[in-house]
Amino acid sequence: MAGKMKSFGPGPRPYRAVADTIMRLLRIFLPIAIIGIAFYVLIDRTQTGTGNLQILSNVKGAEILIDGIQSGAKTDTTLSAIIAGRKLITIQKEGYKAEPEVVLVNVKPDSSVFVRFTLFLIDTIPAPEEDTLEIPEVERLASIEQNLPEESLPRTASQSYLEEAQQLIAAEEEEALAADETVVRTPEPQTPPTSEDIKGTSVRVTSNPDDAEIIINDDSTGYRTNRTLQDLSRGTYYFKISKKGYVAKPEVVRIDLTRDFQSEIVAFELFVDESLPPPKLTVITEPIAANILVNGKPVGKGRIVMDVNLGKSVIEFSSVEGYLTPLAQTAVFSPETTAIAVVGTYKRIEGKAQLAVLPRSKTVPGDELRILVDNDLIVENPGEEFQGILMHKMLSGKRLLRVEFQDLTKDVHVELTDDNMTLVTFTVESFLSTQRLRLRVEDTITPKAWEKRSRRLTIIEKY
Repeated sequence: MAGKMKSFGPGPRPYRAVADTIMRLLRIFLPIAIIGIAFYVLIDRTQTGTGNLQILSNVKGAEILIDGIQSGAKTDTTLSAIIAGRKLITIQKEGYKAEPEVVLVNVKPDSSVFVRFTLFLIDTIPAPEEDTLEIPEVERLASIEQNLPEESLPRTASQSYLEEAQQLIAAEEEEALAADETVVRTPEPQTPPTSEDIKGTSVRVTSNPDDAEIIINDDSTGYRTNRTLQDLSRGTYYFKISKKGYVAKPEVVRIDLTRDFQSEIVAFELFVDESLPPPKLTVITEPIAANILVNGKPVGKGRIVMDVNLGKSVIEFSSVEGYLTPLAQTAVFSPETTAIAVVGTYKRIEGKAQLAVLPRSKTVPGDELRILVDNDLIVENPGEEFQGILMHKMLSGKRLLRVEFQDLTKDVHVELTDDNMTLVTFTVESFLSTQRLRLRVEDTITPKAWEKRSRRLTIIEKY
């Protein structure tokens, strides 16, 4: 029986060496095989649109890989414009091992996905103990394991990932069925799962142009751009802005605050609301009706109301003899300022001449009388009885005098000189059935002669 002796006790065990080799190969290639299957079988590339992917790790600076391809980004960060669909997310950092090793996520259009990894130093990961069981003991445990309930068996990390992927597929199938219903369900904003609050957050809200109202989650904050909001709590925030006469692009921006000292920038562009009516410009000249120019073009006389464009409009006034011309004015229109009124005030240039206007009869009805000098209204309906008017501080030179009485009108030019008084009289003459108004320029008289002549008259003093 020498050829059939069985060895017991210490010595080489070929069965154990084979078992060890098989176990090591399974530990290496099983996760890789499962990841590959998930990558080629589970990834859905039929979705359209883009979403955001926020990836965090307890040790910063780990390289991020998406579907096994380096993204060029490192933790912690938020990746935007990620094509919608299922993605395999892994991270790697020299000297560290990630837990979990891989995460399968589903990126949906216009939404954000939150992923967190934990990195362990390789030296701190417990090394698997050497199997010291005899071959018969290994076989005994294997038989026991076959008889255990499925839920009591230990689960590998790769098995967990595969089950998570299957659960994700089942959830998406339910969503596809729900999409066929007549009522579209809008998911509620998701807040990253955590029980701790965060600190040191800041969100800078800017707009061009600025001074727009900042609105968060449809509530006004009372602040205006450009402004930095600090120490916001953990959660999801929807930012909007509002400025009268403008439309904001984008309309809303979503920010997820999930970690301490997170800093974000929200930038808006404001565009003029073209649906609003054009701005209105009103220009008036006082006390005389003078020509008005807007942006170098004549637009009317005395008073005008016109539509203008947004921006600057330059208003100018024509010169009038005997008056100081008002300075040009600039009106600036914006969506907030759509109506502006401008007044051009002409100031009479003072001189030393005087002008008196009297009726030849003692009185005339004053309720039908108007007297103008250089188109400037001096007297209008002075009363029941008019006996005369004396105008002081008139500018010397040729002046245009107009008298309007009842339905009659008459003009006459008068030459005024300093330190003297020019006297003009008027009367109504009748010839057959025709009436006409007649003006007569009398010789210039001295103030002393005027005083003697007007002693018993009620004279209106002007200027």
